[in-house]
Amino acid sequence: MKKHIFYFILTVFTAQMSFAKSISEYAVIKGIISIPDFIAKEVTLYNVEEGKPAVVATAKVNSLGEFGFMTPVSVAGFYYVDYGQFKSRNQLIRLYLEPKLDINLVINKENYVLSGKNVGQNVLVQKANEIYNEFAPFSRLGTNITYVDFYPWIDKGIAKANEFSKSIKTKDARI
Repeated sequence: MKKHIFYFILTVFTAQMSFAKSISEYAVIKGIISIPDFIAKEVTLYNVEEGKPAVVATAKVNSLGEFGFMTPVSVAGFYYVDYGQFKSRNQLIRLYLEPKLDINLVINKENYVLSGKNVGQNVLVQKANEIYNEFAPFSRLGTNITYVDFYPWIDKGIAKANEFSKSIKTKDARI
């Protein structure tokens, strides 16, 4: 009887270790969309394959605006969160996913707040996204931005991007 209990405990322990190993290859993203009158029913996680967005996962948004992903990440890289803002190009939410990340997002109309137990390089990526979001209005067709608006801003924008570029200190060459 003791032998059977030992084997049972050993089997359960082995199964838990196997599950723990497999879960370590995943990235977890939990979020809440805090935008008044938000109506989208799902959030999509994309990566880029051969220059085109490819759907990795889709999550339903509950009545409180909450969503979540637990996605396998075999190779670290950039992923994009879309809750419907891609068409209007209002906000870029790009994340650098790698195994074992645990990211929390609070998405507002103008920006997002990043937190979590292990966010990896995403604080740095968030700063890059903020700079992109400042440039985005100038890349939209059909906007009423004139050269009088654009040229004074571009000098400041380029200086800000260069300053940010110089501040990057990471061992990961992909960032």
